[in-house]
Amino acid sequence: MSEYSNSIYADYGKIARGMKMYFKISQPAMYATIKLIQFMARGVKAKFFDKDITENFTKFLKETGGDYSIFRVPFKESDTREAAIGNIKNYLDKAGVKYCILESVNDEDKAVHVSIARKDEQKFNVMFTDYIKANLTSDKELNSNDLINLTNGKTTIVSVPDAALDVMKNALTETKVNFAELPDLIPDDGEKQLRVATADLNTTKQCYESYKHSLIKNASADVTESVTGVPDMKIYSEDDYLNTARRSPDEYMESASDEIKAQVAEFEQLEATEAEKAMQKWDMEIQDSRNVNCQALRGNMAFSEISIDKETLVDRHDINAQLEQRFPNFFFCTVPGTMGEQTLMLPKNQVFAVNDEDKARYVAFVNNQKPAKLWVKGEPDGGTTYKTGKELFKKFDKHGNNAELTRNISKALEAAPVPKAAPVK
Repeated sequence: MSEYSNSIYADYGKIARGMKMYFKISQPAMYATIKLIQFMARGVKAKFFDKDITENFTKFLKETGGDYSIFRVPFKESDTREAAIGNIKNYLDKAGVKYCILESVNDEDKAVHVSIARKDEQKFNVMFTDYIKANLTSDKELNSNDLINLTNGKTTIVSVPDAALDVMKNALTETKVNFAELPDLIPDDGEKQLRVATADLNTTKQCYESYKHSLIKNASADVTESVTGVPDMKIYSEDDYLNTARRSPDEYMESASDEIKAQVAEFEQLEATEAEKAMQKWDMEIQDSRNVNCQALRGNMAFSEISIDKETLVDRHDINAQLEQRFPNFFFCTVPGTMGEQTLMLPKNQVFAVNDEDKARYVAFVNNQKPAKLWVKGEPDGGTTYKTGKELFKKFDKHGNNAELTRNISKALEAAPVPKAAPVK
């Protein structure tokens, strides 16, 4: 173990020095990348990953200056991973995209994770659209490309919760709305996407509002509050849809199977060197909301965005500063309407400073399905007050979301012909 530890830390020092010298990325992004390399190295030691992965990935980092994105590219249940990798590589090579195929971290996940040079993202989006159309739709679905031909490319993508999908499809059929279901690029994000004729967008909105009203009408008194928290239907651009497949390094590592996590965790107790401790401090910095990491979380439907006023929710209550001193990797703020009794605890890499307004504020992202980490009257509550991020979301101002939605609707309603449309059912 000691020999392995020394080898890993020697590599850290070399990688960190190289990053600082050559890479033009933020320190938090650099830290996330080094954590990913550490994860890969431990996977090699545990014999889950191929021994060449760390070398291939660090070579990719040097060629891209460390400026990259990770996408989850799904493949059919009937395909083997090896065959899928070969197929995906052909698409990437033909598109001229610089990439590195990452190791599989979960045999149950029928997808290949690919790191992409950020400068090639536009090429990748075109390629990804073609790949989805050719590989993730059945013969029946391919016939529904008539929707795009029928509307001369004037279609709009909408996103609805998983639970609403069947009801919406029935409602759209009954109201004679032309629609098609799109492949779900991230099955566990709680959302499904449909393509509809732009001319039928208002009818589609009315169908969804009827769905929400029916939930409230039929709900018993004790669940009415949770029903009223059903999210609005979202309007997507073509790129928004493709961006649902975007993954952060942390999300890629978190998707690992329990077996891999357990094996890799054996190396978590190694004594950190001073160089690594310095790198860990990078994760304590709040990034600007214009940072690409903020945009990636904004496009991740597994998270909801909340707005946090600095003066009233952070500075006004001393407990926030006290808790941050104890837990420097976390951000603390008061939950609105609780008179300072409830304090939200979030990793700093999920919080971003907004610097383009008169009043200082933050935007932060909470996981829709996981319990919110909370302190109540100075004590941790263990996830009992808000059992999901969606419950917590209702307590906060949704500032900024409406502007984003308006921009997306405007783009959708322009209804320009789509030369390479996303796949449809």
